[in-house]
Amino acid sequence: MIKAVRTGMSMREAEHEFGFSKSAIQRWVERAHGQRLDRVDLNERKPGRAWNRTASEVEQRIAELRTQLRDGVLGEHGARTIRTTLQGEFSRVPSEASINRVLSRLGLQDAVRRIRRPAPPKGWYLPAVVAGDTGVLMGQRLQSALLDPNSPNVVAPGKRPRITLTPTLVLKDGLPVMALSTPGGDNQDQALLQVFLNIVEFGMSPQEAVEAPRFDTQHYVSSFDDHEFLPGSLNLESRLELRTIQELGYRGHKTKVQGPWGTLSAPTVITFDSRTGIASGGADPRRGRYAVAW
Repeated sequence: MIKAVRTGMSMREAEHEFGFSKSAIQRWVERAHGQRLDRVDLNERKPGRAWNRTASEVEQRIAELRTQLRDGVLGEHGARTIRTTLQGEFSRVPSEASINRVLSRLGLQDAVRRIRRPAPPKGWYLPAVVAGDTGVLMGQRLQSALLDPNSPNVVAPGKRPRITLTPTLVLKDGLPVMALSTPGGDNQDQALLQVFLNIVEFGMSPQEAVEAPRFDTQHYVSSFDDHEFLPGSLNLESRLELRTIQELGYRGHKTKVQGPWGTLSAPTVITFDSRTGIASGGADPRRGRYAVAW
């Protein structure tokens, strides 16, 4: 690989050919020869060679072959099968490792498309009136708006009320790493934040994250009914440590201890590992939710 770069192979071509990042290849070459590489033309090849354009065409062809091959054929030798086909169509082709990375990325993109959860139609849960014979449900989400002129959520012509629906897609370095959502009214944001932190900050698996004990505050103006406001109110599942519950009470919270699985939210979550292409799921048993993979 080092010799290939030194004799004219571009960083981009080396990245496709050997399956390592351009920065890693550059470090190895510099270490081997004790000098810095010219960073100006990292993506250029020798005059007359158009690998940059060809690489894009090869990747597009990999995507096409992926859709043509059935699971039984692709199997564990999918990259080898695709590479053999590419060798009959292109003068230079990427390694099996590089092809596997492309396949993983394409699979990840498919997974994201599958799990994107649109907000449910208004009226599917709240009582609604059907508009004639159209099948369109005239929901009552407008009840979430307020009549208080000093509230940013005050009702006004053409204005959307604040709503509780919070399906979430999490990105890292521009790539999707997590998708999560939950029912639960005004508890949705609170529940999803706790599940998110359980995974990102505390290293839990998706299933551990949704099953962990949670809390929820009611120190807000409710989105529903009579817009009740319960200042200082804090619901806590009984699985939380007693010492923690007592300390919150000492600090002025109006604590209410619920059952061990008492909170109304019930998140589902999918995480993605872009390095391996593996997706993992978790579903909250509080409301009988479950995750299925195939």
